[in-house]
This record gives sequence, structure tokens and C-alpha cells, in this order.
Amino acid sequence: SPAFVLNMEYSTDGGTTWTPWTDPTQWLTIPKSAAYCFRGVNPQGFSNPNGVGYYYWDAYHSTAFSVSGDVMSLVCGDNDRSTIPSDYCFYRTFAQDTEWKAQMQNNGLVLSATTLKKGCYSYMFAGCASAGFATAPDFTVATNIPECAMMGMFQGCTKLTAVTALQHVTQIAAAGCDSMFVGCTALTQIMDMPNLKTIGSRGCAYMYTGCTALTAVPDMSVNDIADYGCYRTFYNCGKIATIGNLSAKIIAENGCNEMFHYNVSITSVGNLKAQSLSKYACYRMFANHQSSSTVYYDVPSITIDQAGDSSCIEMFSAKSAGYG
Repeated sequence: SPAFVLNMEYSTDGGTTWTPWTDPTQWLTIPKSAAYCFRGVNPQGFSNPNGVGYYYWDAYHSTAFSVSGDVMSLVCGDNDRSTIPSDYCFYRTFAQDTEWKAQMQNNGLVLSATTLKKGCYSYMFAGCASAGFATAPDFTVATNIPECAMMGMFQGCTKLTAVTALQHVTQIAAAGCDSMFVGCTALTQIMDMPNLKTIGSRGCAYMYTGCTALTAVPDMSVNDIADYGCYRTFYNCGKIATIGNLSAKIIAENGCNEMFHYNVSITSVGNLKAQSLSKYACYRMFANHQSSSTVYYDVPSITIDQAGDSSCIEMFSAKSAGYG
């Protein structure tokens, strides 16, 4: 259990009066169809930065429950909510296990902080497989997604179809979005970050792995992709047919290694333009070994100023699929 105690209050009348929740590790019985409000001032967050333990919402005896409002009220109360107060602040806060994964419903949940911290949203909604969780909570980010901040954030949310666009993000730090949407089999669009310029080590690794409803990947233009930055980003998505242009100044070692590996429906691939590719930068980038039929598409235009050893080896390799 966590090595700290949350400072929490709850209200049964919409926030007019508040009652201290003296021990949040104990069950709080909420009558069916009742609406409770929660708030607290917890600068240490819901998780322990040293990994000793963490709090999460458990509704063991509930058939279904919905959440709404600003999640920052749990750690900042009625104070300024623009900055996440601690590393791993909301780690697994709403994550669902196999016993009640179909119960959590998003009824207007907001993540209002614009300045994030390391691991702050990691695995926050993992396993939320309810039909009521088809739309991701509304959240914004200033410019930077820190290390591990959104790792596994929506992993296994199998009914999720829509995600927030992050218009202002310019940088994803190491593992910032690693495995963020793994197994989101209903997701039909990727998270739009039009101003993204830098992807750190494993920043987008496995980000959309197993998102089998995706059919298109738009153009992507960045400055730098670090080592394993886009490793298996769209691995085994299955239905992706069109892939836009990719432009980057520097793709580091293994930066786009197997980025689109095991996608058997590709019919169109955009152009690749880079100033510098390091070793294995695009290794098996479009490799495909699952199709039982022959798939043909035109090899895109590839413009590279400087290429490292084996940077594009087996880029379009295929065992039973053909490429023209």
C-alpha cells in the first residue's frame, strides 16, 4: 500500500458542503445513482515517486460508474491547476483490472494541466474497455511531453475511437508516448501533433501497436528522431492502407526500425526525406511477413543526404508479400 495518506474530502450535494475522507484506503459506500464530488490537496500526487505504492479508484461492487470534472481537483483542490505537482502523479489512477474493466465511463473528464511531469499520466486509463469510454478525456499540453508522461496511458482501451489533438506540442521526451495506445482496436485516428519537432529515445515506440482499425497515417515532418524513437510505432496495425510523407533532419540509430512492420494492407507509401540516417535507422521499416496474397505498390521517393551503415537494410523486405 502507499507510504503516504491522501488528503481528501467528498461532497454529496454538488460541492456545497464537504466531509473529510479520513482514510481513502477504506471503502466509501456510494448509493446507486448518487453523484459524489471529490477534492484534495496532495502535492505528492496519487502515486509515490519512489515506487513504494499508489492510490487508484476501485469500484469493486459497482456495475458501472462515470467520472467527470477536472482530475487536477484531486491534487490541487480549488487552487491553480496548470501544473502537475509531482512525478508519476496519476499513475494508474483509473486503470481497470479484468474484473471491472467494462465499468468506467468518461462523462466529461478533463485533464487541465498544461505543464506535465515525468510519468504523470502513465497507464492512467489502461484497460478502460467500456463502451462509455469511446472518447478520451479532454487534455492539453503546453509544448513538452516529459519522460514516460503518457506511457501506456490508454493501453487496452478497446472501445476508444477518438483522441485529443495536441496542437502545441513540439517535443516528446524519452518514452513520453511509449505504448500509449497499444491494443486500442477501435481507434480510427492518430493523435494529431502538427508542431512536433523532436522525438526522444523510445518517445513513440509501440505507440499504436495493435490498433487494427487505423487505415491511414498522415504526413509527418520533424527535426530529430532519437534512437528507437519510432520503433514499431504502427506495428501490426493490419488495416493501414496509406502512409503519408516522412521528413526528418536526423534519424538516429534504429530511429524508425520496424516502424510499420506487419501491416498487410498497405497500398500507398509517401516519400521519405532525411538529411542524416544512422545505423539501422530505417531497418525493416515496412517489412511485412503475414500476408498470404501478393501486395504491390510503388516504392516511394527516398532522398537522403548522408546514410549510415545498414541504415535502410531490408526496408521493404517481405516473405510472402511483393513490392513493386
